[in-house]
Amino acid sequence: MTTKYRVPAIPAGVDPETYQILVAMRRVLLDYDSRITDIEDNKADKDTTFEYTAGYTMKPYLHGEVSSGTLKPLPKWGNLQHAINGGAHILLPPDDDCVITLCYVNNGSAGAITTSGFTHVDGSYATTDTYLHFGKIEVCRGSSLLTWTALQ
Repeated sequence: MTTKYRVPAIPAGVDPETYQILVAMRRVLLDYDSRITDIEDNKADKDTTFEYTAGYTMKPYLHGEVSSGTLKPLPKWGNLQHAINGGAHILLPPDDDCVITLCYVNNGSAGAITTSGFTHVDGSYATTDTYLHFGKIEVCRGSSLLTWTALQ
């Protein structure tokens, strides 16, 4: 979106370089404000269908190496999460309705991942070093599904 700006004359006693910086900052703020307005005007509400006309990127949440204990992915960390299997541990489903893709990569110490609390688990998980798996977690109204997909 291109916005036209009217640049007023430099007021008496104001440094021209400082004034140009202020004008540039004003332009950025006005452009930002118009983008926020566009988002507010075009957001989907719960009773309408919204069609995305462009893709988007996301940065995965990094759990780091999980070598013991439990891992419970939460939706507040985003829909794309990453963990390193560094030892045997337990994977639990989130409590809230959500869909999360959990990208697991094994290191040389990878151990069995015990799934606990899932209504159903599809697929299998291999602990071979460097193997990569996607775990798609879907939770709806108290039921949960974990689907493992091996990517090697």
